[in-house]
Amino acid sequence: MGQYHQTYALPQHPLERAKKFNHYSLAGGAKLCEQYYTWTHEYSGPLLASPCSMAVSLMITMGDWATSSIVTIGDYEEGEMAYLYSNNEAQVVDVTEQVTRTVGEALGFIFIQDFDADPKSPWLDLELPDDWRSRIDGFANMRIPDEDAVLVSSHREYLRPDAFQSPAHPVASCVLGGLWPTALLMTAVSDGLGGGDANFAPAGRWALASLGWMNRIDAQALGYIDVTDWALKQREVKSHLLNR
Repeated sequence: MGQYHQTYALPQHPLERAKKFNHYSLAGGAKLCEQYYTWTHEYSGPLLASPCSMAVSLMITMGDWATSSIVTIGDYEEGEMAYLYSNNEAQVVDVTEQVTRTVGEALGFIFIQDFDADPKSPWLDLELPDDWRSRIDGFANMRIPDEDAVLVSSHREYLRPDAFQSPAHPVASCVLGGLWPTALLMTAVSDGLGGGDANFAPAGRWALASLGWMNRIDAQALGYIDVTDWALKQREVKSHLLNR
């Protein structure tokens, strides 16, 4: 039996509320590895991040989560973060409508709710646009001058995107490869003991961190540590994300 999980963007001001979205609306299940996974649209197609992962990374890259601390918690007791899972509206605001709109505009996803089946169901049917493959090709062809960019955490660590079959591009990496699914699994403070959980050691390495991009040489000069090899050794990254 696995934990149910939810990712939150924490507020910068004490009078603001944390933000979350309904992972069921973005093809994500209740458990951690049912939310952050990789897939391929066609047998020979590129490795793609899960829609849930795309949603969080796009909100960080193109939305208003850029300066937020990100944490993923389960429905078991999670210490000081446990209050978030209560979904108290005074502390947490649901921004599913904003997130699905952002993802739909960026990727062409079509979200359909079957009100006849269950008007209160959190699930949305997510359909790919007819030009999905050309959209993916467009992301794959994105280039920026800095091919040595890395994904950094405010905990002063970084991941090299190429190791996860992702491009060194802030937007394209949201869609392609396992970089963001790995990073988001690193924000989970769960103990990894439930089925469908990630058993990272240590858990929560990037919990409560803000995420962004930096040149690798600049990051090293500032004392950031490359934790790519550590991430690649985690069982779920090898088998669940990269299929090695």
